Amino acid sequence: MTTDASTKTTKPFAAAAAKLPKYEGEQFNGATKECDAIMKGGITSGIVYPYAILEIATRYRFRSLGGTSAGAIAAAFAAAAEYARSVHNDPQGFVRLQAYCNSLPKILLSLFQPDREFGPAIRLLKRGAIGGAVAVGGFVVARVALVCVAGGALGWLFARLQHAAPWTAITIGALAGALLGLLAVPFLTLYRPVARARDRLLANGFGACSGLTVDPAGPAALTDWLHSALQDIAFGDRDHPEVLTFGHLEKPTNNAPPIFLRMVTTNLSMGRPHTLPQLGIQAGYRPEEWGALFPAPVLAHLKSKSGPWNGVKGVRRIPQGNELPVICAVRMSLSFPLLFKAIPVVTFDHEFRSVAKALGQQNAKSRLCTVWLSDGGLSSNFPIHLFDSPLPSRPTFAISLDALQTDPAAVHKRVMLPQTSQEGSGIQVTDIKSLSDFGWQVLTAAKDWQDQLSSEITGQRERVARIFLDRNEGGLNLAMPESVSTSLMLYGLEAGRLFRTQFNFDEHRWRRMLGVYRNTGDWLDRAGKTWTDGFGAWFAGYRTKVSSYKKVTVSDRALMAKQFSALAAATSGRQTIKRLDDKFPANTGQLRVTGRY
Repeated sequence: MTTDASTKTTKPFAAAAAKLPKYEGEQFNGATKECDAIMKGGITSGIVYPYAILEIATRYRFRSLGGTSAGAIAAAFAAAAEYARSVHNDPQGFVRLQAYCNSLPKILLSLFQPDREFGPAIRLLKRGAIGGAVAVGGFVVARVALVCVAGGALGWLFARLQHAAPWTAITIGALAGALLGLLAVPFLTLYRPVARARDRLLANGFGACSGLTVDPAGPAALTDWLHSALQDIAFGDRDHPEVLTFGHLEKPTNNAPPIFLRMVTTNLSMGRPHTLPQLGIQAGYRPEEWGALFPAPVLAHLKSKSGPWNGVKGVRRIPQGNELPVICAVRMSLSFPLLFKAIPVVTFDHEFRSVAKALGQQNAKSRLCTVWLSDGGLSSNFPIHLFDSPLPSRPTFAISLDALQTDPAAVHKRVMLPQTSQEGSGIQVTDIKSLSDFGWQVLTAAKDWQDQLSSEITGQRERVARIFLDRNEGGLNLAMPESVSTSLMLYGLEAGRLFRTQFNFDEHRWRRMLGVYRNTGDWLDRAGKTWTDGFGAWFAGYRTKVSSYKKVTVSDRALMAKQFSALAAATSGRQTIKRLDDKFPANTGQLRVTGRY
């Protein structure tokens, strides 16, 4: 907490901090139930998650954890703490997690460290983030006034040396200084830093911050801090010789159950998401590029687990799956555009050769390309589907960060966990009052519409705790006062307690069953009718003539025909619930084939 803050800042911070509980390791020993958890992206809004995790962990053991961007950080922290508890019988991992969480309000802004060439532009943005346009304008006016005073002083000095009328020289000097200030100061303090930053972005991986610490004598930057925290939470030693990997979590050395950690990154070059720790493409990395993105112990691990890649000089294979360090996946997921450098990955574009050949180009070859991995929130900011099964055997808790659409003083709480079948059944309307609102909603609608629709479905929405934040909380508010950051932690605490004390898993399973019953029935009815109406007859004639996927043998195809026929026979006489539309939930979603990522 800064010593120059007024009591208006320190008192709310102290009051909020006093409400946060202090956990002991024994509180996490009695957890017997199991759960999964999904956390939404949100940049600094992710500060809400740790206390939700801590509350849930007093009753549940985490088996699957997922998230995007800031949610990926929280998921990784929870997985590291669960690894300490389940594998090393060390519940203090959650206590260490709390300690790192509690340090965030004081260090949050220092985690975002621009590379030196972006310093002036980022300092300008920070000034605006703290004080708004008024602060930036005041800074410029002060600079102009300073140049004006300097011009007057030079005029006075000129008058003394030339024995001229001092007030005339001072006035001329001040006016000249004012003119120079009005012309030069805005250019030097506003345009030039922004223009230089713009010109450097392409060469700097499209981001101002690498994530690594800029000044070794200063505070740690985000990636270095995250790496140390993950090592400490998981192993009790920030300098532990083994880097925490997905293999540690999924293939523990004792009889502990595996911990599945998943997070999403966006492949900008291919316009698609990837679910880590698998990229789903053959990929390599250039050590000199990744050396500017990851700490030395991580690079040493990558080198030990990878060899040359596809004969490309200077490129090594990216370890995937169990060999991938958790910190690498986290960094890939949180690469917020322009703020953090995107992650460069080398791959071959085989589809280019295929398309060029189909279009008649002779001797087309696959292209060696660099693809850029950016913030997962661009493609799947709330990956609520990650661990779903049709009929759940354990709850998957999800935490969503939503915009508060009313005056903060008009509400007495900020967290909602639907209890009745009607709560959370729609999407609230966002007021669009400015051009910036319009632009932001264009982006939000394009990237989040699937997440929005999924989270309002019956059988989904009652497991989603919604935390409502106003414009000054979370998001890109990198300079939040400590009192605001601590208030966000309290919101997370409340969400965790609601899951721990009020979530009705039996009712959730019942509502989920209703949706599965309706969707499966509709799907089977349509498939059975299509098979009976001619598809089966077509397949009977074509199944011996197929020209692709011939590893599906003749006998395999005959079995497929037999099973589809049995399905059609079963659905044709299927007894159905009368007046189903009147009895079942109105919004149960739909069953469909969609891309896997």
